[in-house]
Amino acid sequence: MRVLQVGLLCLSFCAARPMAADLLPSDPTQAALLERFLARDEPALTSYSGTRCLAASNDRFHAAGAMEVAVILTPGRGLEWSILREDGSGYIRSKVLKKALEGERDLIARGEPARAALSLDNYEIAVHAAADAAGGTGVGTARLQLLPRRKDMLLVRGSVLITDPEADILEVQGQLAKTPSWWTTKVDVMRTYGRVAGVRVPVAMSSTAQVRMVGRSHFRMTSTFERVNGRSTGATAPAIACAAGAES
Repeated sequence: MRVLQVGLLCLSFCAARPMAADLLPSDPTQAALLERFLARDEPALTSYSGTRCLAASNDRFHAAGAMEVAVILTPGRGLEWSILREDGSGYIRSKVLKKALEGERDLIARGEPARAALSLDNYEIAVHAAADAAGGTGVGTARLQLLPRRKDMLLVRGSVLITDPEADILEVQGQLAKTPSWWTTKVDVMRTYGRVAGVRVPVAMSSTAQVRMVGRSHFRMTSTFERVNGRSTGATAPAIACAAGAES
């Protein structure tokens, strides 16, 4: 369950300090890309409302549960939610999905998102793959390698996919730099981002955890934002069913 608490944390990427000249790559193109990435001045995600579909399952016990919730984040009250629909295993819904939402609420209340920032305080960052056209659209992308500076459950050893030349974040993937406990041997995560009302927001997150004696467990969350930082997005809840065992 601690794995899901970490995974559900909505990252707010803090502005990073500029990279020192002697740490920049010798390739001018790569150096410029890193500088643009680190210098981005993103508006903070301070408030939002919308819906989420959360689903979790375990391979060994063939158990699955899902939950659709309305969520609201406000500066004064923090994260609040109400359940719209539930499906599948009652144990997973009550002991995993609800507890994960409670964990996210507590992490945000403690100001933990700063520990997850893609900054030089938290990571060594390098160009991992050269820019290329994404999906034949002509939009350039590049992949940056993320090497955590410490063992922390909020950091990921992996990579971040960004646009080129804008250096906009598209996805983060890899393994948690520190597993939640001895019981968990490995946690693979994938977070996907989009721009809504001018703000970079997490739109999907999935994880697979290898847990001793329990086996492989999966989690996925998708989000629809109806308001972001006080602005209406014009979005509505997705038409797909939020059901246990269904693709969300």
